[in-house]
Amino acid sequence: MFARVTVNPNVVVEVTDDKLEAHLAIRTPSGLEISVWEDAYIAADIAEPYVVDLTHDIIDLLDMVQAGDRSIFPARLLLAKGIPPKDGKDSHVKYIIDFNDNPGTVDEKTGKINFKERDLVKEVDEGDEILEVVKATKGEAGFDVYSESIPAVDGENNTTMVAGEGVVTDDLGDRIVYRAAKKGVVLMQGKEVHVSEVLIIKTDVDYATGNIRFDGSVNVSGSIKSGFEVEATGDVLIEGFVEKDAKVEGQTVIVQSGCYGRIVAHKNTQMEFVENAVVFCGRHAAIKSVNRSQVVAGHAIVDKVASSRITAHHELSVVDVNSSMATPCSLFISHDPNVMEIINQFRSQYSNLKFEVEMDRLYLANAGVNISQVIEQRKVPEGLNPELAKKVKKLIHNLGLIARFKALINDSVSQTDGVVYILSKIDRYSIVDIYGIEKQLYEDMARCSFRFDSESHEIVEGRISADS
Repeated sequence: MFARVTVNPNVVVEVTDDKLEAHLAIRTPSGLEISVWEDAYIAADIAEPYVVDLTHDIIDLLDMVQAGDRSIFPARLLLAKGIPPKDGKDSHVKYIIDFNDNPGTVDEKTGKINFKERDLVKEVDEGDEILEVVKATKGEAGFDVYSESIPAVDGENNTTMVAGEGVVTDDLGDRIVYRAAKKGVVLMQGKEVHVSEVLIIKTDVDYATGNIRFDGSVNVSGSIKSGFEVEATGDVLIEGFVEKDAKVEGQTVIVQSGCYGRIVAHKNTQMEFVENAVVFCGRHAAIKSVNRSQVVAGHAIVDKVASSRITAHHELSVVDVNSSMATPCSLFISHDPNVMEIINQFRSQYSNLKFEVEMDRLYLANAGVNISQVIEQRKVPEGLNPELAKKVKKLIHNLGLIARFKALINDSVSQTDGVVYILSKIDRYSIVDIYGIEKQLYEDMARCSFRFDSESHEIVEGRISADS
């Protein structure tokens, strides 16, 4: 939509609704003068600093007309351009230390896991910077073509980080720097950042030590004996074994030998083998051999698997899958339960908003407000008393929230990007299940992939080329 000011029968000035641009609209070249653009901005009362000199443009148009070319008409030229406002930026966290852990990567040509390519423990020295909270910035006002100020929105300081034990802060004005007050390991616990010393146990965890529960990271030189537990708020490194009925829980759990017990890693886990065991991992699991076990992870990388069930929420890469009719392997891709919990919370808020909107609509309709007009135009009708105007503003705001919640819920539920990669071979009788769609293999397959097609609601097979 435009506000129009007539200069002459063939020329008008069109100003955009936001008043940030004005255009010179020339219907025909009849009576066109070089100075028409000056007449136009004066007639439209446009501020001179924002006017574009169109002398050469008008001359070009007249030259085209003289040459017999009228195809450019009706013509439309930018006459004036304002300065849009620049909103301020909200506060945010800038991480100095990279908290994205990588437990291991796969060389797809060889199918081998490189366990050296990792950065699992975040060690710091006293004085090291850990992160910054960059404060919000103020907005910069703009100006329309009439030289009237357009206000900008300032950023909000809504970022909260807490300096826990072993962390100090420096307020540098535009940002707050979080530093290590001592040498140790950085732990992120929600919005709190800590630096904790590492608990080193140079023996087995057994009757001599008892169960280990530590607020920090734990290194065990021996094994976790049957029936004993290690619970840490930080990372856990075990040089020996996790024996039957033993349990280990931590952020990132590394077992340099193997596991016969139970592992709960809130971030990543890595180990040589898993046998008759259960492993739960929030992010990445990298395991060389899985036998008669259950593994659940966000992303899973496994060298060899037999007689086991492996579930990933995003990506599952396996080199060799060994199955038989009696003991098939099951490879699952399922929705992340944490994501589903968030989606259900969105659904609850969505329902509450819909109820609130219906109540407000009834109230306003009974007060004589044209609800259809409000919904269509998304603005407050003129002439309402303050109380009704406030109700209408709230209704418009909630209608926008409902639309965003609905789009977010639908988009989140439709995220079906999980995939199973077989980097060498998978035996017949293996079962692949992606988002509840099951596929049993009746022949051996090599270097292949399995994805979910949301349109056909089927599992689609693919091939991994030798050059991949």
